[in-house]
Amino acid sequence: MNKKKSIAIFTIACILLVLGMVFAFVPTFPIGKSMYDYTGYARSIKLGLDLAGGVSAVFDVKAPDGETLTTDELKTRLDGVKASMEDLLTSKGYTESVVTYNTTGNPTITVEIPDVDDPERVFDLIGRPASLKITKKDDEKTVYIVGSKHLKNVGVAADTEKNNGTYVISLQFNAEGTKAFAAATKENIGKALDIYINGEKLMTVSVSSEISNGQAVIKQGGNSTTGGYTYEEAYNMATRLQAGTFGVDMTVRETNIVSPTLGTTAIRSSLIAGIVGIVLVMIFMVALYGMFGLMADMALLAYIELVLFLCSILPWVQLTLPGIAGIIIGIGMAVDANIIIFERIKDEYRSGLLGSDNLFLKPQRGSDGKITSQGGPISRGFRRATVAVIDSNVTTLIGAIVMWIFGGTSIVGFAVTLFISILVSMFTALLVTRLNISLLGAFDNMNNPKLYMLKRSDKEAA
Repeated sequence: MNKKKSIAIFTIACILLVLGMVFAFVPTFPIGKSMYDYTGYARSIKLGLDLAGGVSAVFDVKAPDGETLTTDELKTRLDGVKASMEDLLTSKGYTESVVTYNTTGNPTITVEIPDVDDPERVFDLIGRPASLKITKKDDEKTVYIVGSKHLKNVGVAADTEKNNGTYVISLQFNAEGTKAFAAATKENIGKALDIYINGEKLMTVSVSSEISNGQAVIKQGGNSTTGGYTYEEAYNMATRLQAGTFGVDMTVRETNIVSPTLGTTAIRSSLIAGIVGIVLVMIFMVALYGMFGLMADMALLAYIELVLFLCSILPWVQLTLPGIAGIIIGIGMAVDANIIIFERIKDEYRSGLLGSDNLFLKPQRGSDGKITSQGGPISRGFRRATVAVIDSNVTTLIGAIVMWIFGGTSIVGFAVTLFISILVSMFTALLVTRLNISLLGAFDNMNNPKLYMLKRSDKEAA
């Protein structure tokens, strides 16, 4: 690689590093004359409950009265509950909420909603756990539909027939519920059905025809002027009905509030500790490895930018305190990989093998394609350290994957950021650092062992 090309690549790399830092931490600003704003990607990372503050609620769950569920059946229903709750929370703008469940011991469901400071708000968002049934009018004992058994989903839709700004409540039944509801509506054409929540009559709905496609709408009620529901009325009613489709009985065990002040303090402390640690590591690398250390420091900055960028764009990343720990461990792994490489280069230089005085000498091949020379210390050091670096990182990746699959909520947050950090650290150590160092080889005055803290003993030098 000639000098001009090396200078051009190095200049572009430095510009990209600076721009990466600017676009990571820049405050929000408008994009030209458009309606959009840009927020630094480090600032747009989704924060977990422990950093953003909010409310968590833990529910004990059990099979509905009269039912016995196997572990697999319980997991299937809890998957449905989880999906329903996530849909409700996402539809109300709480995209960073987390719903998890645990089936070991006493089964529970945990709901975490950042940026909420009132425990009652949890129930406003997901509805209070309820039992739902649809019965014959004025005959509560004749039950046609049980929400947890027959009803798949409840939603809100615009009333396209009236087209006057009113809304309807849409009901979607599963296969068993479709048959049961078809029989119920066929039997009660021209009559009505009652809907009960927790044993109390919520509403009475009229039946105009048999409904056999598993899709139904509730139109009447709400706004007295238009004879239909406003969006808010329909939504609140749908939320109450949806809570009756969860498929399990749920009771509140506890609710907890995490102050946003604690989260802000945790973020500030983590940032200070991280910045101090990174600066000390960068100084250490330069002091111990000279120009090698400086090139590794550039790769470390690239690592930080890439990890922050990936955490901001990947939808399944939510930064928590354990997640920050995963990133910090990744920094350690990135530095450790560079140290392994540089120490191997030192060993190769100390060996005094043929070609060791030309630090940047590349492997030579004969006319038959076979390697005739292993190259200089840098080439040999990288090649022989690569296996050790990959081995150590792959074993950590395996551990992260296991924690990701089998761990609880806090463990998963740690595992996800650790997984991302390790992948990026391997990329920066094996590719970015090597590219940076190879650029130095284009300059004759850079082939100086003292610049890289390379030494030989008197015996080796002789």
